[in-house]
Amino acid sequence: MDYRKYLTVLMRPDAAFAAIWLLVLAIYSPAIVNFFPEPSTTIFLMVAGSIAIAAGGSFFLERFTPSAVAAPPPTDLVIFSTPFILAVFAVWTAGFALIIAYSGGLPVFWSIEGLDRYYYDYGVPTFSGAWNTLRIVISILATIALVRSSSFRWVLALIIALLTLTVVAEINRGGYVLYCLNVVAAGALVAPSFKRQVAWVAVLAIATLGGIYGIGSVRSIDAKATVAIAAPFEVAQGATDTTNPTAAQPTAATKAVRDLMEKSAAVSWVYLYLTTPIANLHLAANETLKAAPFPGFYSLYPFLPSVIRPDLLPEDRYPLPLASLAYTMSSGYGTYIADFGFAGASVIMGLQLLLGIWVFKLARYHVWAQILFPMFFAISMLSFFTNYFVTLLTPFHMALAVLLGVIIPRFWSPKQA
Repeated sequence: MDYRKYLTVLMRPDAAFAAIWLLVLAIYSPAIVNFFPEPSTTIFLMVAGSIAIAAGGSFFLERFTPSAVAAPPPTDLVIFSTPFILAVFAVWTAGFALIIAYSGGLPVFWSIEGLDRYYYDYGVPTFSGAWNTLRIVISILATIALVRSSSFRWVLALIIALLTLTVVAEINRGGYVLYCLNVVAAGALVAPSFKRQVAWVAVLAIATLGGIYGIGSVRSIDAKATVAIAAPFEVAQGATDTTNPTAAQPTAATKAVRDLMEKSAAVSWVYLYLTTPIANLHLAANETLKAAPFPGFYSLYPFLPSVIRPDLLPEDRYPLPLASLAYTMSSGYGTYIADFGFAGASVIMGLQLLLGIWVFKLARYHVWAQILFPMFFAISMLSFFTNYFVTLLTPFHMALAVLLGVIIPRFWSPKQA
C-alpha cells in the first residue's frame, strides 16, 4: 500500500478545504460564546456547493493534464542547487535589511523593549508583501532540495531555519502560519517515501506550534494587549452588545469547553480564531447586505498595490456585518459574498479550488507547479479565516514560479551552474 500517495492526496486543495471547514462548522456553537448567532443553512449550502464544484470539475481536468506516462520533473535543476539558493537568500537578506531600516527595527524587539509600536507598524508598503512571498518561495526551493537529497544538506536546513526565525521576529501569527503551511506542503509533496513525509510534517508541526506560542508570548508583553491575551475568553464574552438571546442552553459538553477556555488562554485563542469568522458568516446570512460600489470591488481591491490605494476609492475593510468588533475576519468567502452574494461566492470559491487542483495535478510533471502548489494548499487551509488568493501574494508567487520553474531552467542548465 502506497501510504505516501494517500497522504499526498489529502493535500489536494479541495480535500484540505473540506477538512478544515468540516472542523470549524462542527465545533461552532452559540452555547459556548455568547455573541455567536445561530447557524444558518445558507452557509452550509454555500460550502457544500464549493466542494461539489471543485470535486466534480476535477474529473474534467484530466483532459487538460499530462497522461500518466509523462516524465516527472527533473531534480537536478540549478534552482535546487545550494549555490543558487544561497545567492537568492543573500538577495532576500539585503531587502529584509532595508525593510528593518525603513521600519526602525523589528517588532519582536519593540515588544521586548515595551515600545508603543506593533507588528502592523512594520514594513514597506507593497515591497514588504512581495518580499514575504519571495521568502516563502526560497523556503520552498530549499525544502524541495533538502527533502529529496540522499544526504543531509545542512546549509539548506540552516537557510530554512533562519528564514523561519525572521517570520517569528515579525510576530505576525497569520503570516507565520501561512509560511509554515507552504513549507509543510512543499516537503510532503516531494518526499520520496512515506517515512520522510511523516518526519517532515512532524518537524514542521512542532516548529509551527512552537512559533505560534513564542509569538503569542512576545506579544503578551505589549501593555495594550495584556488583558486580551491573558483572558481572551472573558474579553470576548464581554466585548459586544450583541449577545444572542436565543442561544441554546449549554450542554455538559459545551460547559466543559467553556470551563477549559476560561482556564486556558491558549485553548480560548484557538477556539475563537477558528470559529469567529464562521460567526460573522452566519450573521451575514441573516442580514441585508449593502451593495458593493461596483461589481467585484471588494474582491479586486486587495490586488491593488497599497502605495496607490489611498488615492482611490477608500476600502471598507469589513464589508460584512461583524458579530463582535474584536474579531473582524469573515473567512475566505467574505469579499466574494460582499460582491456576488452567497450563491456567487459558492461558485467562485469552487472555481478557485478547481484551479488549485489543476496545479496539484500538474505538480507531478512540472517544477513551476511544484513551487506554486504549496501556496494553494496554504490558501485552502486558511480559507476559514481569510482569503490570501485575492491579494498580491498570489500573482507574485505565480510569477516567481514561472521564473524559477520555466525561464531560468530553460537558459541555465545544470552543466552551466
